[in-house]
Parts: sequence; C-alpha cells; structure tokens
Amino acid sequence: MRIRLTQQWATFDGSHDSDVPVPNRHIVTLEYYRAEIGLAWPLGPVWDADLVIPWESKGVSAAYELPDGAPYDNTAAAIHHRDETLTGLA
Repeated sequence: MRIRLTQQWATFDGSHDSDVPVPNRHIVTLEYYRAEIGLAWPLGPVWDADLVIPWESKGVSAAYELPDGAPYDNTAAAIHHRDETLTGLA
C-alpha cells in the first residue's frame, strides 16, 4: 500500500474600485488551502486501486475604504463581499 499527501495553498487579491453608491475601494482577499490524502493498493503488476480524500478551506475577507483611506461602512456588505470561511470535503 502507498500513502500520498499533497497540499496546495495560495492567496489571491480581488480588490477593486467601485463608484456605487459613492466612490470606494473594495479590499478583498481569498486564502485557499487544499489537502489530499491518497491511498493506493496494488492489484497486480500494472493496476492499482486508489482512494483520494480531498479537503479544502477557502477564507474570504473584505473591507471597504474611501479614496482618502478612511474606512467605509458599506451597507450592502452582507450580500456583496463578506468575511467568511468555507471548509470541508471537496
């Protein structure tokens, strides 16, 4: 039997400007992590049976600021960009 563990992680910047309802900047970051555990059982000289269990975590954080750098309280934040983390089997 062979056991394999693979991991991937990255940070993405999705920040962008908006002018609705006033000029402001959306500061958005995505933290991504994926791990896979794989097991392989030999069934013969050229065949294996594989089991792969993938797990992911995706965390999004968002903040808003005005062009002068002051924080902006975006009233639509709960339905637009929001802070949340999703984890589980992928």
